[in-house]
Amino acid sequence: MQAHREELETALHAVDELFKADGVLSGLVPDYEVREEQWALTRAVLEALFEGRHLLAEAATGTGKSFAYLIAAALYALKFEETVLISTHTLHLQTQLLKKDLPIVHAAIRALGYDELTYELAKGRSNYICRRRFAAYRDALREGKVDGREKRYAGDALSFHQSLDVIEKIAGTLDETREGLRDEFPFAIPYTVWQEIAGDVDDCLYQASPFYDRCFIQHARRRWSKAHLIVANHALVFADLALKKAHDSGVLPGYARVIFDEGHHVQDVFSRYFARTVSISEVDGLFRMIEGKKQAWMEEVFTPERLQDVRLHAERVRSSLLEVMMFLDSVLVERDGRLGRRLDTVETMSPEETTSGASGRTLLLQSSLTAPSGYRETLKDWLGYLQGVYELESGDEAKQRGLARLLESFHGVLLTLDATFAHADADHYGYWLEYAPPAEATPIELGMKDVRAMGITIHAEPLSAASILGSVFRETPAVILSATLSMGQSFDFVAASLGLEHYQTFFASSPFNYEENALFVISETAPDPREEGAFIDFLENGLKRILTLTEGRTLVLFTNYKHIRELSKRLASWFVEKGLTLLEQHSGDNRDALIRQFQSNPNSVLFGNDSFWEGIDVPGAALSCVVVTKLPFANPQDPRVQARFYALKRQGRDAFMEWSLPEATLKLKQGVGRLLRSKQDRGVVVFMDPRLRTKRYGKRMLQALPPARIGTLKEIPRYVPSLLNINASHR
Repeated sequence: MQAHREELETALHAVDELFKADGVLSGLVPDYEVREEQWALTRAVLEALFEGRHLLAEAATGTGKSFAYLIAAALYALKFEETVLISTHTLHLQTQLLKKDLPIVHAAIRALGYDELTYELAKGRSNYICRRRFAAYRDALREGKVDGREKRYAGDALSFHQSLDVIEKIAGTLDETREGLRDEFPFAIPYTVWQEIAGDVDDCLYQASPFYDRCFIQHARRRWSKAHLIVANHALVFADLALKKAHDSGVLPGYARVIFDEGHHVQDVFSRYFARTVSISEVDGLFRMIEGKKQAWMEEVFTPERLQDVRLHAERVRSSLLEVMMFLDSVLVERDGRLGRRLDTVETMSPEETTSGASGRTLLLQSSLTAPSGYRETLKDWLGYLQGVYELESGDEAKQRGLARLLESFHGVLLTLDATFAHADADHYGYWLEYAPPAEATPIELGMKDVRAMGITIHAEPLSAASILGSVFRETPAVILSATLSMGQSFDFVAASLGLEHYQTFFASSPFNYEENALFVISETAPDPREEGAFIDFLENGLKRILTLTEGRTLVLFTNYKHIRELSKRLASWFVEKGLTLLEQHSGDNRDALIRQFQSNPNSVLFGNDSFWEGIDVPGAALSCVVVTKLPFANPQDPRVQARFYALKRQGRDAFMEWSLPEATLKLKQGVGRLLRSKQDRGVVVFMDPRLRTKRYGKRMLQALPPARIGTLKEIPRYVPSLLNINASHR
């Protein structure tokens, strides 16, 4: 223990040598200035890593948290020759770590006399081209074995000849790529082609592949295994976790410590990754995969004789599932309140959050269902048949691995159906039905009920990461960081959702002087947001007043696309008249491109929805005002939200205060954090939702925000630089 403490003290001394005013970093970082919060955070993370403790850390924008944990992770990894996994939510942050921060960390560590620091970016298998699948698809196209019908996916259509042209272009540049990543190729590769040639864990022959020694994925994994630091995203970390729980080798090498940045997203990414769905089209897709022998190992396994058996089982399974889905369709149509509730009449939400006008195509299940049970017999018969094939192929590892995954997929269908109808573990899982018209053409002989049954999907999703991550964190110490993790410096909400029982905390308030440089304006005359028409009118007139004062340079944050469309339409001519440029986000837009346009044009105003509440870094006067149109409570018509509320209500808990309010508060903190991005910045945040003043919970939300002065619209010019000066600086 004494030796361990001495090692930690040595590392802490190295941190001091890096961060002091005339330290190593002063010679590596232009205009370096000591940030006490960053220095303290580095020490806190380092101590957590060395001592194997969990740490929850909130470090406001401007703290320099990514640089802090990278320094700590590097010192730990080099000292113990162990791997530290660093997980982020966004590609933007990954790029910053790899292109900007880690090269400086590498140089700083070397300057202190440490060994060479190695780091790698880990991506999922589907980002890499598979040489074997590429060769097989190329041969099939050349030999005319792939039919000439168009394949369609997300609006992308490619003919047989177009696919062959793309494949030949790839062949001409394949050996020039360093890592075999899709984005390395100097041209776009359509999804319809990429899905045929990308790495696929279910279609991997491992050592049996003739291309194993040249495999891009295996080369990447070997690099990762030698790295001190591995940068990945949350989804890949959970994919690796799922594989290892299934006794597979996983995607990532072993790691001694894990650091989650953008930690406020961990719970949501976890729930979506471990969600399960069942639909007729999904099960049909599995049988079609077998019929078409889409995976290499299937070629010898599914002989013509076995395919005859498969077709018989497929017909029986499909028939029983059709019966199940027709029953569920009747449940959707009935909506009698005994079996489920319409999401547009939910009572568990805070009253002012409930809205009307839901499409009526989703249904949250609140109790068990007595469904047709024939699916159990047909699925068990099919699983028994597959198990027999698995045992007969015991001498071939690739075939057994493929069959095991196929068994797991069909077994998952059975488990999901059983759990849904039993409403199993309802305190920790949410179940709902969704109807959408079938995307594919349906046989003409099917009746209307059959067609509707084809459009039904069953959803089962974990509501908390605690049940699984709790056990993981008992084995692997974790550091979880974000600019927004706490409620009034309490981390209880996040800790409970992640299953952390024993942890230490760190809190660094903003290094920016909000009291001097920021003004908060809270509407006193706005109508209740439930009064849709009156509230939209208020937003229209209020935005005119605000933007007249700011002359652009404003980010307007919305909670739905409907309001963006409506206000963009209403204000279009007014923007032209005032000489302002309106940039509006549409679903699927390139966020980074919109931000670049906004930053380059001081006269612009950006209307942004969900993704613009965080991760936007526009320092200086280009962003001088943030408008919050409505408090960012989760959409009450999202079944995930309803499932969480229902589970908490079942336990006799206050779902609004325990879940909805903390979620909205953390998101509001993110939105406000878009304003000041440097110590020189000044600006205004205007809150147009009156509940911040009129509701008791509004006061709690205000207390969680930085301590800015509260004033009126008339004071905006004192905080927003003159546009004449801005334009002069751009000339």
